[in-house]
Amino acid sequence: MESPQNIKKRLKSVSNIKKITKAMEMVAATKMCRSQEIALASRPYAFAALDFLATVSSLNPTDLPALFKRRDVKTVLFVLVSSDKGLTGAFNSSVFRKFETHQKIEKDEWKKEKHVYIAVGEKAFQYLTKKKFEVARKFTQAGDYTELSQVSPITDFIIKGFLDVI
Repeated sequence: MESPQNIKKRLKSVSNIKKITKAMEMVAATKMCRSQEIALASRPYAFAALDFLATVSSLNPTDLPALFKRRDVKTVLFVLVSSDKGLTGAFNSSVFRKFETHQKIEKDEWKKEKHVYIAVGEKAFQYLTKKKFEVARKFTQAGDYTELSQVSPITDFIIKGFLDVI
């Protein structure tokens, strides 16, 4: 049988663990509420995007701007998005696995096309360089809550590259 001092120590450590767990639950709940608010705030954007797509799809194909016209595919851009750090559970490995699966499925098409790679996140950059892919541009430090100022350089780079290829 254990001594009363050891039992008291165990009770105290269990109590401390309970307090720490409670604090962690509160932090997680706060983060979840913030994420839900952001998701709900993005609904008007989603509706506007759907409305925009409906408008574009109703246009005559000859009236479309250069970004929407059909063309032969010669160059393909891959934007690989991951985290900057490895503390994301299986997220990064799932993204990389999906990328490799796409490579295997589209093996014949890959031989016909030129490929350009953009790494969004430090782990994506490390993955692409490890696999010997030439990274055209690297974007990091996006964070949990991305703002327009962080996304604009990525979209500008993609649109400029698309228009230069045309």
